[in-house]
Amino acid sequence: MDYKWWIRLFYLPLLLCELVKSWNEVNLLSAPPTRWNMKDYPNPQDSTSICNHPNRESWICDPNGILTNEEALTLDDLLEDLRQTAKCTCDRCTNGHGDKDGYVIALALLTQMNPENYHNPSSPEKYEVIREASLWSKYLRRRSWQFGACGNDAVLLLSIKDKVIYLSTGEEICEILTDKKTKEELWQWRGYLSDRDYFLALKHIINNLNEILQTGPQTPYTFLSLGLTYDEAVDLGLMLIGPLSILDFIVLAFVIQIFCNVYVRGCKSHDVCYKRDYKNRRLLEGFKLFLFQPLGALVLLALVAAINFVAIVGTLWLLRKQNAECGVSSGSGILWT
Repeated sequence: MDYKWWIRLFYLPLLLCELVKSWNEVNLLSAPPTRWNMKDYPNPQDSTSICNHPNRESWICDPNGILTNEEALTLDDLLEDLRQTAKCTCDRCTNGHGDKDGYVIALALLTQMNPENYHNPSSPEKYEVIREASLWSKYLRRRSWQFGACGNDAVLLLSIKDKVIYLSTGEEICEILTDKKTKEELWQWRGYLSDRDYFLALKHIINNLNEILQTGPQTPYTFLSLGLTYDEAVDLGLMLIGPLSILDFIVLAFVIQIFCNVYVRGCKSHDVCYKRDYKNRRLLEGFKLFLFQPLGALVLLALVAAINFVAIVGTLWLLRKQNAECGVSSGSGILWT
């Protein structure tokens, strides 16, 4: 029995896949679309010709030729310099030679994102464009390109007709370049984008990002004016759960006792039931007359419940803000006119 035929049949599907891939690349190279689907957008490290960088692996993909070759090479050199000089702190940020690698920022430039995902493709809402740009940049960074080893990567998306620029940051970069800081950096160069000077805008953005990443992680945020970081505020909120639970039990027992004295034992007031004389305590007399009645007990219970509510909601808010600062959805973007 000739086993060579079986081996050839085994490799046949792989060969067909390569042929289909090559055919798609030829089509994209000859006539790149002006409206892109995120899953069809090429990788600048693999599809160099489609990304307008023949025979050179790059950190920029510009299939629609928004930049000139000279402009693209200038920006690519800036990105490579950033990768080599701004060293990340993650243990897995190593290159093939075992040396510490830097932060990897890649650019994705395109004429337009596919408008079919909008509710009204001819006139999408601003939030829809920002959301689509966010999905695009996060998809390229986390699934399609995957240039980072441990969140030390970012993808800067620029869509011309959508008039949107969005930077999706990995967890490691987000520790330095927060979402708020990202938006501020993009916002200050919107004038160049409005004037269609995309090269100068991108050049300023990359240079500023380089300076920010060179400084390293920022000082931890402080919570209000307490001088606490968000982590410390969260720990404090979690520690208060135990004492608040004990306080809840005491107040609830007190309220039940007051209601039992008035409605079950038939006492007119708390001091009558326990034969206590509060007449010599004049400072507490008014408080006692109010607190040791059902209405006063309910007010006390409502006050403690409000304290519990503020503590729980505040802790949950801090946890959400803490998780939202840096995670899989880190990033920010702006629109220009």
